[in-house]
Amino acid sequence: MSALETDPSSPDAFLAWNALPTFVVVSAWENVEPRLRHLAERFPENPQAVFCYAAALFRQSVAPNHSDGLDLAQSLLEKVARLNPQLALARLELGALYAQRMQTEKAVASFLEAIRLDPNSEMAHYKLGQIYRDLNQLTLAERELDLYRKLERNHRDQMARNRSAIRQFVLAKPGYDSASTKEKAPL
Repeated sequence: MSALETDPSSPDAFLAWNALPTFVVVSAWENVEPRLRHLAERFPENPQAVFCYAAALFRQSVAPNHSDGLDLAQSLLEKVARLNPQLALARLELGALYAQRMQTEKAVASFLEAIRLDPNSEMAHYKLGQIYRDLNQLTLAERELDLYRKLERNHRDQMARNRSAIRQFVLAKPGYDSASTKEKAPL
């Protein structure tokens, strides 16, 4: 939050913030929401600042007894899509919001746009596949879910390669003693 408040245009701060939602429980959004609202009010033409607030509102609104923020979240996400038509995350979040509201045509269009902007978006393919399944368009659903599985597998493989490269770097570092590290490592 501090990094976003310092520079809401920072790609690194935005990237870090976008990794956060999977780790934040719904009740914690209540504490974050006022800071994000203030940020969006300070920078109303900054798509990243507005997106962060809108996404937090949406996440908070899907919790039981908190659906009152959906209208504002939708309005803000639509604004973000206008401010930055290339922001795939906004289309993905907007599609999820439309799906939550059972606006399937809008959800499909938004997920398709997210995929056009970022063909490697695992979540866009997955959510589109789910919508197609719900619409009983099973061929389209299977295609999207196959793409999701392929992208997810590629992502997992890339992560394994990265971990291996890091391990090799650490092991190759002068002065590294794997035996003493193993003795100190907790069980």
